[in-house]
Amino acid sequence: IGDQACQAIETVLTLPIGTESFQTTRLYFDSTTKLPVRLQQYAFPERRGQKPVLVEDYLYQNVKTNVGLTEMDFDANNPRYGY
Repeated sequence: IGDQACQAIETVLTLPIGTESFQTTRLYFDSTTKLPVRLQQYAFPERRGQKPVLVEDYLYQNVKTNVGLTEMDFDANNPRYGY
């Protein structure tokens, strides 16, 4: 992806499973960090013989790890969140 070396895993379903499934899913991982950097989801075509349609495409860039989060950052009772 751009200058970033990646590895991808692709799954393809022959039939839908339930109402929320995608025919094809591609998940890309940065070859160095092994973090996911892109996700593409293709819907089942409406008619036989048509190509699947890209319906979701997420790209993650400039991801920072080890940014000093604490347990309180994941606590729903954290007063800073104002729930």
